[in-house]
Amino acid sequence: MNGIDVAYNNKHIIGVLGTGDFARAITKRLIMSGYSVYMGSRCTQDHKLAENDKTLEDAHVVSNHTCLTHTDIRILILAVPHHAIFTILQNYKDFLTDKILVDVSNRTEYDEAESLAEILADGFPEADVVKAFNTLSAYAIESDSFGGSRRVLIASNNRTASMSISELCHDMGFSTLNMGGLRNARELECRQLVLMSGWGVPTLFTFAVFFFWFAICAIEFGIFFGSHPEIKIPLGNLPLSALNKPVCLTAITLLALSYLPGCLASFLQICRGTKYKCFPHCMDRWLKSRKMLGLFALLFSCWHVMISAIILSPASMPEWYQHSHIHLPTNTTNFSFELSSRMNWIGETSISVGLLGLISMSILGLTSVPSISDTLNWQEWRFFQSKLGYMTLFLITAHVLVMAVPFWIKAPAFIAISIRFYCVLLPALVFLMKFLLLIPCVDRYLMKIRSGWERRKYHTHNNGYVHI
Repeated sequence: MNGIDVAYNNKHIIGVLGTGDFARAITKRLIMSGYSVYMGSRCTQDHKLAENDKTLEDAHVVSNHTCLTHTDIRILILAVPHHAIFTILQNYKDFLTDKILVDVSNRTEYDEAESLAEILADGFPEADVVKAFNTLSAYAIESDSFGGSRRVLIASNNRTASMSISELCHDMGFSTLNMGGLRNARELECRQLVLMSGWGVPTLFTFAVFFFWFAICAIEFGIFFGSHPEIKIPLGNLPLSALNKPVCLTAITLLALSYLPGCLASFLQICRGTKYKCFPHCMDRWLKSRKMLGLFALLFSCWHVMISAIILSPASMPEWYQHSHIHLPTNTTNFSFELSSRMNWIGETSISVGLLGLISMSILGLTSVPSISDTLNWQEWRFFQSKLGYMTLFLITAHVLVMAVPFWIKAPAFIAISIRFYCVLLPALVFLMKFLLLIPCVDRYLMKIRSGWERRKYHTHNNGYVHI
């Protein structure tokens, strides 16, 4: 029985080289998970770890020499700057045999050469080097209330060492993902140097769409006041009133563009008769940018709602309000003026539909957050991102049509030059394509292709037919 206890205790002794923020965070998590931790430090007398956190009272602060030569420590987490690791370990090569060295460092600049973990493995071949924890911050490791990803990516050339670190991570309450050999540590180290990966092109495209609609609205603005010189240009209202329309148009366009590539990809698969051919590069980038475009659409929608709430009045939106005439009799004539105080059906319907669209779009945005999407199964995620997504596009399109159609009925000649008309063309195209894809025979054919079936092509050969 004592032998079992000794083996258990040896397994649960971890060495952490360093006493910085990351070392303290990972030590605290290890102690809370039932491990005994030895923290290696150059100056053991100057550290008062327990002053700010009582959990660290159970940590053993020892010298680097003691931590590296401790025979019961098999896993050693190197929570020190990479340039200092070789200096510290150089004289202890004989004590590193069969130990697992966990490298948590990251590069400070992008480099496609060997990863820091590979360099460490080449310098100390007697030890098993594992790349782990470098994609998590000290706060993510220490805090139980951290809302982001707490998945540890592990890379190592030794499968047994990877499994040992994976088991350690599970004991600490983290999920893990095996990234293969140490060669893949290059990607893990460089990943921390990338700012908002995949957001560059969607961001530039979003600004392009916004400035396009802003230019169109500016042209319309200039034409209107140019043809009505008696009307004074309301310069004081330009910062919000003139900005509101292009913001709204940008939101609708971006949401439509986030669903259009899915429809185009479906028709392309139908035309090709297979799912095994790669999409064109531009379409592939477009498909991968759908989430970003949708989130930008949500951002612009919230922006539009806030501007509308500030400027909403009978003066800015007269077509949304009921008009009443008040007559004041005088000695010689009747004086009357028009008063707008209550909304009509156009205003109330437009606001109601718009708010429903914003609510459903907010739900779409929330379900795209990794911490929330990870809790959804495939059927639930598909319901939100597909069915609710098209419903959202329908609602915000209806929001525009409720305002535009009454005007089009009164002045049909102006439909062709109406900005709202051109705004709803793209959503209308998306709905038309989706309707065609929902036709039972088309839907069955597409599902057949996506299940792996391929349409065979027939060619003549020696007066006969062969299929390929």
